[in-house]
Amino acid sequence: MRKLANLVLTGLLTVLPVALTLWVLFWAFSSLESLVGPFIPAHWYFPGAGILTGLALLVAVGLLVHGFAFRLLINLSDRLLEKIPLVKSLYAALQDVATLFNQNKHANLNKAVMVEISEGMQLIGFITNEEVGKTLLGNEDVVAVYMPFSYQIGGYTLYVSRSKLTPLDIPVEQAMRMAITGSGPGKAKKSNKLK
Repeated sequence: MRKLANLVLTGLLTVLPVALTLWVLFWAFSSLESLVGPFIPAHWYFPGAGILTGLALLVAVGLLVHGFAFRLLINLSDRLLEKIPLVKSLYAALQDVATLFNQNKHANLNKAVMVEISEGMQLIGFITNEEVGKTLLGNEDVVAVYMPFSYQIGGYTLYVSRSKLTPLDIPVEQAMRMAITGSGPGKAKKSNKLK
């Protein structure tokens, strides 16, 4: 009976990541379809047209952002949203998260580090701002390091002395995966090593 339970658990742990990924993709595409689909004329509509239209709109917005007039409009809407109580806090937080993961604007997220919390205890983090110590704290040795939570969306920021950081010789994606999954067994690349 114990062997059967182990087999069921092994099967579940094998299928669960795939099933959850497919479910999230299905949910995202269904939401996009139900959001955009009603705006498509009936004679042009086909299953999946909402998804294609939504993706095309996202590409168009991405292209427009590079234009001066659209950037001006975005800046005006930013200023408006930053003046509304409660909305400004939520908007600023979401904007910070989006900026954090926009690799074109912030190459600092490309620096994965190991942060020494106490002797013999380290956590994976990501440098988000190397100038914060100089500008905010008057100490050039201090940098801002984002520490993601394992198995949760979110994290916290530590202001850490550079002497407590060890650069990691692994891609940011792998370091983020290790931090978020608690370094659980998975598809770790054996060629990359922690320093």
